[in-house]
Amino acid sequence: MAEVWSIPDIESVRNTGPEWLLNLIAESNEGDRLRLIMLLWRCWHVRNEITHDKPAPPVEVSHRFLQSYVTSLLGIQQYPQGDWDKGKMTIQQEGAEQPISHVGGVPRTAHKWSPPPANWTKLNVDGSFSHDDGRAGTGMVLRDQEGAIIFSACRSLWSCPDPLHVELAGCMEGIALALQWTELPFIVECDSLQAVQLINASGQDRSQYAMAVSEVKHLMSERECHVIHISREQNNVSHTLVNFGRTEDRTVVRLRSGPDNIPSLCREDLLGS
Repeated sequence: MAEVWSIPDIESVRNTGPEWLLNLIAESNEGDRLRLIMLLWRCWHVRNEITHDKPAPPVEVSHRFLQSYVTSLLGIQQYPQGDWDKGKMTIQQEGAEQPISHVGGVPRTAHKWSPPPANWTKLNVDGSFSHDDGRAGTGMVLRDQEGAIIFSACRSLWSCPDPLHVELAGCMEGIALALQWTELPFIVECDSLQAVQLINASGQDRSQYAMAVSEVKHLMSERECHVIHISREQNNVSHTLVNFGRTEDRTVVRLRSGPDNIPSLCREDLLGS
């Protein structure tokens, strides 16, 4: 994380007394303090996974999770009334001269899709919902470490009540298909911040989405699997799939290929990475 974050030198992160951590935090500025606390929290999570005989998540997963989570927190702080359902608000990152927008204009840093680590696969999912006619759809694509398509799929839905239900339905179906078509662990990438937060939340879910979230978590328990939030531009292939399924009223699953221009979009993703 030191490559992208300003964090204390490793030599200063040591137990020098009962209040060493409080002193370290107090000496940091506000931005560094946030990143330091989040980094320590993630280290504790990984430690707990290992303590309970679970495999530690890949470093890349923790790296991208922390960056995404902190960016979201900063955005919510700057725009508390903004619509964060899809994680596409304009944010002002620390040190930036102008706000960085994930919706309009050219972002200061272009985010690209990246292949999964060795011996892992990556599942990208997306959902689309029309308030005009209630039609919805999901799209998903599973790729290996070389960027090759394992499967691509889209589905037209008629019974989802709102956009978040659609996003969760996409996660559910994508994970179910991934369990069927690969024996490797996989990373799930979704551009709905709210869906990712619901899935990763601990404790009992009492929301209207509890049943869908419970089913997603049940499927995740069958394989080593991590769900992380990404930006819209990193999710282009599944976004194209979901629009194809919804507008064409199609349900399609294709192995090692995809409908329409999906194979060419996957090649562009790989070249861009």
